[in-house]
Amino acid sequence: MKEWYRGPIYDWHLDFYLPADSPDAFECFDPERIANEITASGANLVVIFALNQHGYAYYPSRIAPPHPKLKGIDYTGELVRAFKKRNVHVFTYVNYMNIDLREKHSDWWQRYRDGSMIIEEGWGVPCPNGPIKEYMSNIVREIAKNYETEGFFFDMYGFNRGGCYCQNCRNAFKSLYGFDLPDKEDWDNEIWRKFVEFRYLSAYNTMREIRDAAKEINPNLLWITHCSPLDSWHRATGFYLSPKLDDILHTEVSPRYGKYRWTPGEMGKLLIATSKGKPCIVNLADLHVYWDKPKGWFYFPNSATQLKLCTSEIVANGCWPSIYMEPYPNTIHNPYTNEGIKEAFSLARKFEPYLISETIKSVALHFSKSSYDFFEDYIYSFRGMYKALLEAHIPFDIVTDEDIIEGRITDYTLLILSNSASTSEEVNKGLTRYVNDGRSILATYATSLYTTQRQKREDFGLKEILGVSYKKELGPAYLSVDPPLNDVLTLSPIIAHKIIEVGIENNTEILGRIISPSPTDLSPFTYVSAPSRPTKIPSITKKGRVIYCSSDIGYSFMKAGYIDHKNLVANIVNLLVGEKLPIKVKAPTTLDVVLREQEGKILIHLINLTTNQVVEDAGCSSDIYDIIPLYEIEIELCRKDITKIYKASDNQELPYRVEGDKVVLKIPELKIYEIVVCEVNEKRPAF
Repeated sequence: MKEWYRGPIYDWHLDFYLPADSPDAFECFDPERIANEITASGANLVVIFALNQHGYAYYPSRIAPPHPKLKGIDYTGELVRAFKKRNVHVFTYVNYMNIDLREKHSDWWQRYRDGSMIIEEGWGVPCPNGPIKEYMSNIVREIAKNYETEGFFFDMYGFNRGGCYCQNCRNAFKSLYGFDLPDKEDWDNEIWRKFVEFRYLSAYNTMREIRDAAKEINPNLLWITHCSPLDSWHRATGFYLSPKLDDILHTEVSPRYGKYRWTPGEMGKLLIATSKGKPCIVNLADLHVYWDKPKGWFYFPNSATQLKLCTSEIVANGCWPSIYMEPYPNTIHNPYTNEGIKEAFSLARKFEPYLISETIKSVALHFSKSSYDFFEDYIYSFRGMYKALLEAHIPFDIVTDEDIIEGRITDYTLLILSNSASTSEEVNKGLTRYVNDGRSILATYATSLYTTQRQKREDFGLKEILGVSYKKELGPAYLSVDPPLNDVLTLSPIIAHKIIEVGIENNTEILGRIISPSPTDLSPFTYVSAPSRPTKIPSITKKGRVIYCSSDIGYSFMKAGYIDHKNLVANIVNLLVGEKLPIKVKAPTTLDVVLREQEGKILIHLINLTTNQVVEDAGCSSDIYDIIPLYEIEIELCRKDITKIYKASDNQELPYRVEGDKVVLKIPELKIYEIVVCEVNEKRPAF
């Protein structure tokens, strides 16, 4: 029998952060009303608070102090029973922070090097190596014994930046490695590198102990550790914890503060890349904002348009949606947001028969976790390339080091390494095999110049397949591009914020050169030389099926956003694998295209990211309340054995024509989201 948690999942995350002095807390609590409202939204999973960030239980706990405003109410228990009666799955929420227990249990808390407690404006958390792990283990045991919960959602866990140097960490590190904790960050120091390893091990081991305490009571309980694939070594969770420990991977995005309309899809792709086949949930988490003076919560009425667009990005990329709902302290929900959640889940349910599917593998973008850990700018290298591929309508997946090492990239015809600076010898060998087996790579800037211990190599680790050797870093410059890569580019030199000077091998072609800044210096302004006078220094090279760009083009596109950056990436992709791309789309750059398949069907997901203006002055966190429709979207699908094409939303057939080995069709209008279903001859393998 299929496990329910593999999907479909529509999760209403009933967040409920209440300090002890909330004046009207729980005053209107009615479990039947709450359960009716949430069930009516179409949610089939709800997360209910059991222990909040202040350390207060929302049930009559014998371990944690009950919230002072409960006055005998068993908030957790009554809601669990109400939802179970309605056949809605229930997880219980447990928070690791325990803010109001800080004075009583100061030995729990993380410490700076000088021994002072890490507070971080109220968001400091206890140390994973401290005695709190026994306390939290007892909490989850108690909840698992007393309530019919199906799983736990564990929040606010990990290390803080700057910690931890508590005595528990000092003792554990000395016992494990035989050294004192290092006194400063130094990646050339082996003890510092062991300290980073120690953080990951400590975070993993403690969470495993707490999880196992719950599963001792009920082995069928499901577990979610709330973290992100973008958690770095500072937090020491995410990538190295959740895929190993959790039954469901879960992360959140901030659709208001995440300035990119595609952020929910990006996080979905990242989760899928690390999930090892486990189900993935992406949570939309901006239904409140915390402000400093006076302390309190501010409630955002997110529009239905915003929630529908973000949900579309999530489900199109193979994940399930979760919406973070913060009621008022008296337990009343904002009716405007209630309606928005209902519309978002309704939209996803309309496409439900087509949501459990697989991507059609063609192009992959590498996410380098060690580069992300070591280099603060790497995220712009990665996201800039993500944005360029999205705007060029080139469907792609995200892959990890593990995928490369274990050979799971062989189905992709092109792998993009956007400044994947830090690579292991195992990754370099996997990439070399990939190229030797007849596949293509686009690599940029410092790819493979560092080890996974952040030690700089004398030359690129991938020197042999790149066809170039490292000389030195040049800083900002400009690029000129030769045919055929200059197609549709403007006549302007291309801005390159960061660039490396390389030497080339005899069998390496030069497809572009560096234009150095003019020596004329009218500080703070520096002028560019004429585009007709590039240097002899190569900026883009090609060796066989591998193209190397010595500038960090992803970073520059993210920072400067010139159309030439996007078009150059598209031209490189087309030069390397253009004939093998499964789909080509003519549409504005605000169309996101995701290509997936089911047995006998090709599924073209179209998400319209054309929204109202986002004005960031005064720290505005703009809501999406308006979608501008797109018209006459032209699609070329490189498959001629199509038997029928229709829209999943209403089953309306779409006309198409066969041109050689492809079919061509047009989508007259796209509002928010559509899946174009192409039924194919099942006897032929996909692409």
